[in-house]
Amino acid sequence: VALEGPDASLFSHRFCTASETSCGGTALWDSSQQQLIVFLVREAPGGVSYTFSFRLRNPGVAQASVPIFAALQIEATRFPAAVMERDLTTDLSPTIPAAGVGDAAIMKVLAIKLFIKKIGQSIPYP
Repeated sequence: VALEGPDASLFSHRFCTASETSCGGTALWDSSQQQLIVFLVREAPGGVSYTFSFRLRNPGVAQASVPIFAALQIEATRFPAAVMERDLTTDLSPTIPAAGVGDAAIMKVLAIKLFIKKIGQSIPYP
């Protein structure tokens, strides 16, 4: 999986050695465990938010936003999973018809809608 965003180069789909300069910007999707796996390419200070994104194909039906968890594992030590932040406050209605507050949440998919409108005028001249 290709990663994008300001901190994407910090992560890789595999362990990288310190001498590798082209490692980073990728992740591995494990479909059996339903998890995205990334390795840190270089040191990253704690207490700092890191941002990356990836493209995915949404289903053709509506889908609610569910909590997404991230966990850190360093060698054999696995740290407790933490829920990722979801945007439940942005109002998408100014740019997306029938959208509203909370529709920018991670993994939220709106139902497909087809809008049909009749447009006419009362006089025959443009």
